Amino acid sequence: MTLAESSISAKRLAFLSESEEPKISGNKAASVVEWIAAQQPGLPRPIANAALAKIWLLQVDEFRKSEQLMMATGEHDKDLTSHCFLLTKLIGTGKVLLDNARTMGIAETAPEFTLNDLQATFDSLQTTYFCEYGPKNSDKQNRIIEGLFDGQKS
Repeated sequence: MTLAESSISAKRLAFLSESEEPKISGNKAASVVEWIAAQQPGLPRPIANAALAKIWLLQVDEFRKSEQLMMATGEHDKDLTSHCFLLTKLIGTGKVLLDNARTMGIAETAPEFTLNDLQATFDSLQTTYFCEYGPKNSDKQNRIIEGLFDGQKS
């Protein structure tokens, strides 16, 4: 598969499911749920939280699939600005969702996901951020660390 074919496949993957039915992006679905919640003030917040959490999990899944494709095609390092932006946006949204779920509750979602699943997903995004964009050791620190493990000097 050529890079052009994989790009077409990635674009198609973003809009079609395996059953060839059109998919709605996580952002559009989230805006619909937020609109419904605003129109229906009586909508229990735990239900709105569960719907928004499910959409966030779908957004994270789309992000991870895109990330995997970019790495497989060697394109990941060419667009780190967009990767960082999307990653921080997902982390911010996840933090708000977790805070809301803890303070206002979250409806039971059968076997779909739990609050622990949301926390684990959030933690994995933070780990990705810190590994990719967090502080790195200086050359001096790396030499000191290497010296600690140099068996010949002992």
